[in-house]
Amino acid sequence: MFRSLYSKIYLGFVRFLTYQLLKRKTFIKSQKKSTHNEVNKLMKTFEEQLIEKKYLAPHLTEGPKRVKSKSSIKLMDAFITNRFAKEEDDFYTQVARTWVEGYEKKLHKSSLLISFLFVIFWLFFIFLNQYMTTIIEDIYYLILFFLPIVGFFIALLGRGWRSAGLTMLNFTLLLVAMITYL
Repeated sequence: MFRSLYSKIYLGFVRFLTYQLLKRKTFIKSQKKSTHNEVNKLMKTFEEQLIEKKYLAPHLTEGPKRVKSKSSIKLMDAFITNRFAKEEDDFYTQVARTWVEGYEKKLHKSSLLISFLFVIFWLFFIFLNQYMTTIIEDIYYLILFFLPIVGFFIALLGRGWRSAGLTMLNFTLLLVAMITYL
C-alpha cells in the first residue's frame, strides 16, 4: 500500500518538475542543453524501469503486465505515442513533452477551484459572522488569507493568459480578504 502511494507521489512530483524544466525558457545554449540532458536521463531511466518490469515491451508497445496508476499510464502512453521517433536525437525530450502536455490545465483548474472555495468561505463568513465565536472567526480569517495566496502561487506556475487572469483574480481576492478583515 505504501509502495504504491509512494510511486504515485513520486511520479506526480517528477512530472511537475519535468513540466517546470521544459516550460522554462533558457537564453544560454549550454544551460538549455544541460536541462535537456537531465530530462533525457530521467526519461531513459523510466523507459528502462518500464521495460524491466514488463509494463512496456522493448519495441515500445504495451507489455504483458498492466499499469495501475494514472500517472504511469500517461507515462507509458507518452512512450507508445513517440515510439516511431526512437532513433531521433531528441526522442526522450519529445516523450517528456508528451507526458507533461496539458499539465497547465490542471494548475488552472486548481487555482480556479481555490478561488471558488474562497468565495464560498467568504459568503459563509459574511452571513454567519455574528454567530461565530472569536476563535472560529480567527480561523476563518486565516482561511480567507491563506486561500488566495495559495491560488496565486498555483496560478503563477501555469502558462498563458489564463494564468495571468487567475493570478489577478487571486490577488483581487486577497485584497477582498484584507478589506473583510478591516
